[in-house]
Amino acid sequence: MGIDDRSALDHLLATHNVAAVSHCAGLKVMSESAQQPLRHFQNNVSATVSFHGRC
Repeated sequence: MGIDDRSALDHLLATHNVAAVSHCAGLKVMSESAQQPLRHFQNNVSATVSFHGRC
């Protein structure tokens, strides 16, 4: 499950007693970041903000 999979995340949070969340993974290869900056921003910033906002 990716942190941007909203339906799976909603199901997980609805069926388990989640006390805390943390997102420690991210895209980090600098050459990829330079070639695909929007992909890295979407995963490392936007998806993380959305993930934490749903929890």
